[in-house]
Amino acid sequence: MASLIFLTGYTGTGKTTILKQYRDRALCLMGDELQLDAVRRAFPFIRKPYLYNWKSWPKDPSTMHLELLLFTSLNSVCPQIRDHDGHILTEGTIFATEWFRDALISALGANGKTFKDSDVHFLYLRPPHEQVFANVQKRLESASGRENERRKLSTLENVEMRMNSYEKAIAGHRWKRCDTSEAVHKEINTILNSEVTEA
Repeated sequence: MASLIFLTGYTGTGKTTILKQYRDRALCLMGDELQLDAVRRAFPFIRKPYLYNWKSWPKDPSTMHLELLLFTSLNSVCPQIRDHDGHILTEGTIFATEWFRDALISALGANGKTFKDSDVHFLYLRPPHEQVFANVQKRLESASGRENERRKLSTLENVEMRMNSYEKAIAGHRWKRCDTSEAVHKEINTILNSEVTEA
């Protein structure tokens, strides 16, 4: 059986770097791309959709059919989804929110990708604040734009405060906490290798 793996963590923790190392073993979905495409479709009047905070999403089904929206966005950013029959690895800050994860699971199901509860895994990457601050500063030095990040994460204290706030968003769910990238790799490899063994 194939697995669905959600990898989340605050910005700058190293999720995307990890994801890139599994592209030959799983279909990899970037939450930022999926969310940005969905925002552009749902709110075309917004000039800077990347600034649209996930807390602002309307979650009432009577105002937005999020599953249908994510089905459309999923097929837009990942057109190979219909032909894929193996593992799916997703990464993104947005996946801390259950309503977004559930909508993606429904969108995957509409594409014929269904998973038993035991085949859905939740990994939370939370390295030390100092490491995340250093990662963010390094990224800001080599990238233009990212004004929002520059403003919000300008000090170590800002990073610590925002990481602690983010951690509250995932409380009460079955996330497996990993303090290092190595720990995440170990978990992912265990999941992928166990599926191969069982097959």
